[in-house]
Amino acid sequence: MRQTGIAFLILLITNPATGFSQKILCSAQIPVTQIYTNRIGNILILNNDGIFSFNDSCRQTNSFTGKVAGGIQSLDASNPLKLLAFSKGQNTIFIFDDKLHLQTSIDLKQVGVLLPAVVCNSRNDGFRLYDQAQRKLIRFNFNLVKDADIELNLPGISRFEPVMMMETESNIYISNPPEGIHVFDRFSNYLKTVPCNESGNFTVADNRISYVKNGMIISFDADAFNPVEEEVKFTTAKSGFLFFDKIFEADEKGFTISLK
Repeated sequence: MRQTGIAFLILLITNPATGFSQKILCSAQIPVTQIYTNRIGNILILNNDGIFSFNDSCRQTNSFTGKVAGGIQSLDASNPLKLLAFSKGQNTIFIFDDKLHLQTSIDLKQVGVLLPAVVCNSRNDGFRLYDQAQRKLIRFNFNLVKDADIELNLPGISRFEPVMMMETESNIYISNPPEGIHVFDRFSNYLKTVPCNESGNFTVADNRISYVKNGMIISFDADAFNPVEEEVKFTTAKSGFLFFDKIFEADEKGFTISLK
């Protein structure tokens, strides 16, 4: 198992110039390309060496360092028992259990998907993807039976090159920078477009969307038709988000978790 530097901190820091305060809970030193979490407190790190899981005390618990040709572009950790990893280069989805043991791989070409752009878990019993070749949002269950196949309607949007997708109990969110995050209901009906950052990376938790933008962690009400971006805290991290009452920040040196 890869060794990481861990710091356990209960420290309240206040910046007098801004008024922002934070209670740092823990941190770990490990290169971070992307960081993810879920409701039970698992932290998943994706970097060039593989996938690494941590508990809510920032202590490493498991890892997957198997070589994947073309690399892994994204993870979906929303289902703690089925971690979904997407390799765009291989046109393949990998499913891991909660110990990061590889359970199965799904060659998307075998189910008629030639150019998947983004993939996410769907209702814990399947996955959803956007196929740029067909220009459709498609849902499969884990028996690889297609149960939704819909061409998206995006009023006034001429450029659609999605970089990330998330599904919650009520909505589907697809980021398409610089246009924004397009929001759809569970039946793929377009609802609205809300702001996003330059990278298109975001998180939805507690009915709030959050991301890093211009050196600030931003959060806003996901249900608001014209949302107002609220500043959560200044950050020097390349990626970060608000997950319920915790703030996650990460860069190429490691990650930190603090209380809002």
